[in-house]
Amino acid sequence: LLRGSLIYKRKEIRFDNSYLDRIDKFFDCIYVDECQDFESDDFDWLLSLSNLNAEVFLFGDYYQKTFSTSRRGNKGKRIHSSFENWLKVISDSGYEIDLSSLSKSYRCPKIVCDFIVDNLAIEILSQREEKVSSQITLIDSQKK
Repeated sequence: LLRGSLIYKRKEIRFDNSYLDRIDKFFDCIYVDECQDFESDDFDWLLSLSNLNAEVFLFGDYYQKTFSTSRRGNKGKRIHSSFENWLKVISDSGYEIDLSSLSKSYRCPKIVCDFIVDNLAIEILSQREEKVSSQITLIDSQKK
């Protein structure tokens, strides 16, 4: 990652992973939020941060992906094709995965979280325990 050279105005500019040394020189901890939106070369860069001496924390929710930071053809498409693939690539790069610390939603009432678990097989809990007098209906056709 990030090794090689770039030709700019007929001059060759060589580069390598020395950016990691520079980051380590100035930072003890790095926090990256919305990591689910990193793709392609940006995702590779994010994974390369696992080589730092600094502590690196990635925060993201695969199921809330709404934006892509970069695109280059089909690079990395398989990684984001499933939650399991995404976790495996992150874990294989050296990050420790924690699926429980931030698993409670402060936004969604229990009835919504239960519906998500039962119908979408996404593990989510509600921090809010109050009773909500609502009914959730799954509409699976356009006729309703």
